[in-house]
Amino acid sequence: MTNLAKSFREEIQRISKRNTNQSVRSIRRDTRLLKQVIQDLARRIKLLEKEPKTAANAPASRATVSDDDVATMRPTTEMVKRLRAKFKLAQSEFGKLMGVSDQAVYLWEHKKGRIKMRDAVKRRFAEVRQMRVRDVRKMFKV
Repeated sequence: MTNLAKSFREEIQRISKRNTNQSVRSIRRDTRLLKQVIQDLARRIKLLEKEPKTAANAPASRATVSDDDVATMRPTTEMVKRLRAKFKLAQSEFGKLMGVSDQAVYLWEHKKGRIKMRDAVKRRFAEVRQMRVRDVRKMFKV
């Protein structure tokens, strides 16, 4: 009789341990996934805090840019250099203002003659040309 009771007790312990481990395993997995999500969100928050205000958050420019203006505009190296000098921005800051990389700004400034830009960037360039220095400084908190 003792052996039977002992066997039952051991079997019950084994089954309960297995069920508990299965439950704990799924909870651990969920916890690990949630911690990863929290880390990703924290990284994204840090990046957003470092970024200056973008054009979407910027004050509206004085005039709107028409499609014809964008189509006929021919940006040159000198235009980019003058605009960046007017706002007293580094290449990386000007790149953020334009929505391009600082490497693109470097290439624009060192290319001879007319610069080829995508339509969206060309439109943004036309908008930035119409911005006031005060508005740009507000964006970069200079």
